[in-house]
Amino acid sequence: FRFPIPAGYRWELLSPEPAELSGAPIVSAGRLVLTSAAEGDPVDMTFTRVRFAGTPQAWRDAEAQALPGSNPINPALSDAVTIGGKQGLAYQLPGIAGDSRLRIVAPLDGDLVLIDLSHPEFADQQLILHALE
Repeated sequence: FRFPIPAGYRWELLSPEPAELSGAPIVSAGRLVLTSAAEGDPVDMTFTRVRFAGTPQAWRDAEAQALPGSNPINPALSDAVTIGGKQGLAYQLPGIAGDSRLRIVAPLDGDLVLIDLSHPEFADQQLILHALE
């Protein structure tokens, strides 16, 4: 991902581990972190680009099948979104400890980009759009 880093944020390149996510190879990964956030409670957006030929809907369905039955993705809580002029999907991704985060899945040059928001109320649409340009 290459885009201007907005004021007040820093970019961290993440090693693509594991090498696959839900059976799809990871192409690249990075995180935008709000620098003014408290050290123990970062406000960030994690961007992961995966090699996946399907649609955002197909990704969500595959991910839902891979999650344990006690923490299912609720398809009724999925919303269609438009990111960078492309149709994507936003949904709550349940966490292991009962927490959840917002995941946005959007197409990007034949791959998919997964955007995980640790605190959805701080999500900045402009940051996401810049990342996908």
